[in-house]
Amino acid sequence: MRWLRRLWQSGDLPWLLAVLGFFAVQYRAVVLQGRHWLFGDNAFQNFPWHYYVWDRVRHGGLTAPCREMALGFPLFAEPQAQCFYPLNTALWPIADPFVSFSLKLILHMLAATVGVFVLARWLGRSALGAAAAALVMCGSSFMVYRVVHAPILFSLAWLPWVVVLYLQVLRTGSRLAFVGLVGCAAMQVLTGHPQLAVYTVLACLVMASGLPPGATARLPGGVPGTHSTAQQPRPAARLVRPLGIIAGAYALGLLIGMVQNAPTYELYLYSWRTGMGDIELVRQWGCSLKDLAVNVLAGAEATWKWEKVAFPGTLAWVAVLYGLVAYRDRPTRTVLALILIALVLSWSDGNPLYDIVGYVPVLNRFRAPGRAGVLLALGAALLLGRLVDSVRAGEVSPRKLLWGLLAGLGLMEAVALATTGRPGLGPWVEGDPLGWQLVVLVAAAAGAATLSRSRLQGLASRGPLLMAGAMLVLSAGEFLLIARDINPAFTREEWLQQPNQRIYALAAQQRAPSDGAFVRWRDGLPNNVAIYFHLPQARGFTPMAFPAMDAMNTWLAGPNTPATLAAFGVDWVATDRQRAEAAGLRVVGSAGDWVLCRSPLPAERAYVPEKMIPGDLAVAAALLRDESTDPRQTVAAPAAIIGPEPAYCPGGKVEVMGDAPGRTILRTSTTAPGLVVVPRLWAPFWSATVDGQPTNTLATNMVLLSAVIPAGEHTVAFVWAPEMLRPALVSGLMALLWVVWLVSEWRRKHGAWRRSTAVSGSAEARLPGAAE
Repeated sequence: MRWLRRLWQSGDLPWLLAVLGFFAVQYRAVVLQGRHWLFGDNAFQNFPWHYYVWDRVRHGGLTAPCREMALGFPLFAEPQAQCFYPLNTALWPIADPFVSFSLKLILHMLAATVGVFVLARWLGRSALGAAAAALVMCGSSFMVYRVVHAPILFSLAWLPWVVVLYLQVLRTGSRLAFVGLVGCAAMQVLTGHPQLAVYTVLACLVMASGLPPGATARLPGGVPGTHSTAQQPRPAARLVRPLGIIAGAYALGLLIGMVQNAPTYELYLYSWRTGMGDIELVRQWGCSLKDLAVNVLAGAEATWKWEKVAFPGTLAWVAVLYGLVAYRDRPTRTVLALILIALVLSWSDGNPLYDIVGYVPVLNRFRAPGRAGVLLALGAALLLGRLVDSVRAGEVSPRKLLWGLLAGLGLMEAVALATTGRPGLGPWVEGDPLGWQLVVLVAAAAGAATLSRSRLQGLASRGPLLMAGAMLVLSAGEFLLIARDINPAFTREEWLQQPNQRIYALAAQQRAPSDGAFVRWRDGLPNNVAIYFHLPQARGFTPMAFPAMDAMNTWLAGPNTPATLAAFGVDWVATDRQRAEAAGLRVVGSAGDWVLCRSPLPAERAYVPEKMIPGDLAVAAALLRDESTDPRQTVAAPAAIIGPEPAYCPGGKVEVMGDAPGRTILRTSTTAPGLVVVPRLWAPFWSATVDGQPTNTLATNMVLLSAVIPAGEHTVAFVWAPEMLRPALVSGLMALLWVVWLVSEWRRKHGAWRRSTAVSGSAEARLPGAAE
């Protein structure tokens, strides 16, 4: 209770409670009504992945191939699935995965909100100003819109805490703060969103440049203090120290997160390291599906996407404009630099700098629409806190504030006209071009034009605190209006009754354990909801799909011949009735517009193709497009394996002796050397043996698991064996050392504090008259 007393005495607690109350009202559908944000990315990607971890931690098999995604995707290597993120796996005791998913979202959003409050207080804002800053972070459109992009919010939760601890290390040299910085960096790495980590580092470096030149202390000594004027560090040293601290913190964080980073690296860089595939070939054939979705979205909305994904509120824009004109101090200029960087990198079809980020090699790995908006949200939040404090202190007259509001609204209208051809923030008020802005615009113009200077000055002298509080209320009202219906929320039953989910439930009911996999045509992005129904599926979505998976997703988007379905181990197909009839599939049920069909050819569990053609993804694509070719008999294989000329293996036979998610045993019989193919997604974690002797695995048609077999009868075993022991040992050892380090620094700091308190107490006792 001591910390609550300190919060109350500092004046923080009432305003923090006000922010938490607004948070509960803003996100009342989940916080107060117990509903769930199961739409968009959350519905087809984030919740199914959360369910996977929730289920596998309970029942085992966390590192086994996920057959519900692309015939065996290594989901543990997908960082956004957060298979090793403590705040994800720790939720498994909650019996309802829907509740644990929503709780995880809300707790991370709350952590980001409170973190911005703490950051603003650290920067010298009053409790009221910090509340205004926190309100912008939790209520503006970056967080509201990103509810559907849960991994971004999981990473965002750690951003303000990383910045606070980083600035604390720079200012005081506190080793305890550095330990905390390492821990927060590790947690952010484990959330699985590297783009937000990059923007976090950028925010740290920009904010560090706002510290006075002499306000940094040496880290090794751990002694708070500043450099004297005579001992000012050189400019190079002022740059090296901030870079070294943040780089060191994230390097140690990466080591703590090695159990996640190692398989991720192995999966997504293996193809490029071995020259197995060029993703551009896949994209030329109709993929990447993520790029396709982004392009469709870009064509359907205004060119300036930050209106929707990073709008910080009208008063926050006023604070930005006022900061540009009125504030000359270094910290404010630093915060303005964050906003400038965000606008330069804004997701805009006409922004050449965004195109550089999007398409230049290396930089394009960080391409993601609107992610830079986090810098805008953070900068605008801190500036609004500064403006509220200026109003509270009487430094800003109400007249200037009203004119600033008028100018801010006018600027937004000009941007809307220039980029969308109509006034108003179109994404929020589709039915009314001017919408709620018209009322505020007229009120601001009337107030600025009609109220006399003396009355305004008198109001400023009598009620600055009231006016600062009114700014908080106005911002809250605007944010509540923005988020009133942007995020649909559902109960568990409502979500499961949607046709999109019912078709999976129907397939899971109809499918026998010995049947092949399921695939759904005409759905654009593959849906991972099959994980929830434990339904093996031939397609699956991940934003970081490696070439083999991207190719399979494209080739099985439909329609496909029965032979192609059989070659990929598919028995069940969901599509519309017209495509089903055209492909010769038998309809067995329906859910909404979807029909569930059975392929006339049984799915293969393993086969030996008769003809092997040397080629890459382009050759495989041509074979699979040719409806006269049976993919079970003719396949594309790497030339390094079969040679420069086609190879033949007629009459090959194979018998499945054992088939489990991570182990397949086959008995082959051939008259010539050839390939044996298992309809599983190839990944670098598979190993193979022929009669007990190790052999290399390869990807037939660049996607399916295969191995070379000699002539005669042989026993072939495919075993899923990811190397997890060493990464787990590194993570475990580093985490243990971090805990020991944290406890040691904590005890050292509090021991020194107790000793200093005891010394000061004894000194007071020795003062004359102390005994009386």
